[in-house]
Amino acid sequence: FATFFFDNKINELFIISSSGDYSKKSSNINILDLTGKLHKEIKNSNETTNCIKILYDDKSNKVYIIALNESCIKSYDYDQNILYKKYSNKDTHVYTYNNLDIIKTNYGVTKLITSSSAHGIIFIWNFHSGNLLNKINIEEKFFTMFLYNERSLFIGSMKGNLIIIDLLSQETKKFEKIHKNYISCINSFSHKKKGKCLITHGNDNFIKIFKISE
Repeated sequence: FATFFFDNKINELFIISSSGDYSKKSSNINILDLTGKLHKEIKNSNETTNCIKILYDDKSNKVYIIALNESCIKSYDYDQNILYKKYSNKDTHVYTYNNLDIIKTNYGVTKLITSSSAHGIIFIWNFHSGNLLNKINIEEKFFTMFLYNERSLFIGSMKGNLIIIDLLSQETKKFEKIHKNYISCINSFSHKKKGKCLITHGNDNFIKIFKISE
């Protein structure tokens, strides 16, 4: 997995990727310049890293690298090259994580949303404290999730159902069989005439567009 990061302090673009020899129980996060030269290395985990994201934290004026590993989530202080927080507890360490998103709320709290799609469970963490805030069980296996805003999370299930979770009230709505097979991708866009729309792609090879009612 790889992502891009622009370092404003030195005005340079970097590639951030995960690599390692899992047989030797070692996994690293590599920060490379565009020529492939290693700029920085972070010792991460002894397991597969499924996702890496960058968080620019306005409150602390810091940059963090967030690594979604199979059984835990870790965040690192980019400048100091050290572990910042590990997000795991006795109720969550048995799950395999495969989705990650970040919420910056209007009232200044940063949250992480992670999921164990094989178990149909969403986890919401306080980024800075590392505490687990909520665990939402949708009781359905899913392939993908899409964070629309700080309140609305869309889930595409393995049964082709579209599930909408209100992250504040934890209420869920389900629209059944919008695709014949699992939903592989969800995103949104704005249309001049129709306004905000949701777009889904299913394993049935159909793309569908829905108008979002605010």
